[in-house]
Amino acid sequence: MAIARVKNTQAVRRLVGSRFKVAITKMLRSKELRLKVGRIVEEDIRKNFRKSVTSKATLAFRKYYEKYNPTHPDYNRRIINITFTGDLLEDLAKNVKADTNKLELIVEHSDKKHKLYKLRKRKGGRKRHSHKEISEFVISKGYDYLQITDKASAKIRKLVQEELFALLKQQFK
Repeated sequence: MAIARVKNTQAVRRLVGSRFKVAITKMLRSKELRLKVGRIVEEDIRKNFRKSVTSKATLAFRKYYEKYNPTHPDYNRRIINITFTGDLLEDLAKNVKADTNKLELIVEHSDKKHKLYKLRKRKGGRKRHSHKEISEFVISKGYDYLQITDKASAKIRKLVQEELFALLKQQFK
């Protein structure tokens, strides 16, 4: 039996303890990290969430709206990939929250209002829905795009690990 003992473990524990916890909290709350995570999720949804449009009514609706609205380059009338104008996924990418108690990054839509689609001639006011309301409606129709792939999860994990190792290096300089 071989036992390897590391000297000064108590000092390392004290050093890592409070300062490292504070550093992790700051790292998780940093806008840069949260935006990077949001962009990974956004890219994953654009690439991997694709549902064919089979309804003639949905095709007609999309054809009508794309005449009067700028569309995202990834938009395709026959494929639903949540990129009509790009506003919904942009909101998702910019709304990553950090739960520092559980050490989690939460990706969800905000309550900010979605840009109203333009119609040829609008009479009266139309209600602008929040990104969260639109997301709930889309999911209720059977298009749950908020499921990220294992590949995207691995990218996020790698990104956070790199940030953690950078923090450790800073702590022990």
